[in-house]
Amino acid sequence: MTVGNSARTPRTVPASIPSTLWACGTTPIEAADSWPPRVTARALIEYSVPGDRVLLMPATLDTQRLVHDLDRATVTDPGLAQPADTDLILATTLPGTPDLRAPMVAEVAASRLRAGGLLVVLARTWRDHDGAFHDPSGDLITQAQNTDLLYLQHLVAAPVQGTEIVPTPPEPRSAGDPADSCVDTGPSQAFGTDIVHVDVLVFLQPHDLTTA
Repeated sequence: MTVGNSARTPRTVPASIPSTLWACGTTPIEAADSWPPRVTARALIEYSVPGDRVLLMPATLDTQRLVHDLDRATVTDPGLAQPADTDLILATTLPGTPDLRAPMVAEVAASRLRAGGLLVVLARTWRDHDGAFHDPSGDLITQAQNTDLLYLQHLVAAPVQGTEIVPTPPEPRSAGDPADSCVDTGPSQAFGTDIVHVDVLVFLQPHDLTTA
């Protein structure tokens, strides 16, 4: 006697985490920090190896210390006239860095990265005081491609417990908060949007500028 397909017990496929999602701990990430430590550390580990030359945009003492702790070397001068000998440029456009614009990041990366070097940018969406939604990813991608960098990947870094993203509780903000003068997390809660993840954009330098 045979059993028809309709009588078979359906196979349960275990849930998995997509490869484009970075699981960065089980507690909310520091979305209001210009350099979220867990996301920054993972970016350095994923996209560089010990001994690599790393340029931070912008550099902070804590982030430079993290680079040194991971046995990488920091490049301190982002000037365009410097040699194209940098292995990784790690940039952030998160709150606290309002002067770091997409054209500047792309121009520095295109002139400073060695052939095969990588530009990794941390970004996230936000809402202004009028509720308008802003996503810097499109501008970053356009500017990088305009300088002949190759767009490789768009990842999402978020806290994950099991296979579920951990929600981020809204933080109360008081009127006149100094952070309101730059990219701001407060209005996002006012319009019902919690900051849960950080976007990680990856670009490759395909050109060898030393032979140009």
